Amino acid sequence: MNEGYIAQSIIDAILEVASKRNATKIKSATIVIGQLKFIDKEALTKAFKALSKKTAAEGAELKIKVKTAEFKCKNCNFQWRLNEELINARDVILLQLSPEYINQVIKCPICMSKNCEVLSGYEMYIENVEIII
Repeated sequence: MNEGYIAQSIIDAILEVASKRNATKIKSATIVIGQLKFIDKEALTKAFKALSKKTAAEGAELKIKVKTAEFKCKNCNFQWRLNEELINARDVILLQLSPEYINQVIKCPICMSKNCEVLSGYEMYIENVEIII
């Protein structure tokens, strides 16, 4: 994914929030990124810093929270969170590239079924914008 495009989308959204609230400056923005999103957080932070220059978001802190991926077995209904220590790095990358790989990579730790679904891990959203009026 293009971190510059994502950073610009975040900036556009938080500037809109600031404008609606008559803010003069944005102090920080907190975003939540699912563990399975294929995003370079360092590149995103750098792009945010560069693209926010000469805007109300210049100098704002970009806070990134990672939301742990969660799965559910369609066979026995067991729900669990991804533990990267129990899955190899290649498989994590496959999941980051596409949810279609879930049945090749993930299996239920209870019944060993590969008939599982992703409950969370691919989301990305702005959780909070701290502004100065």
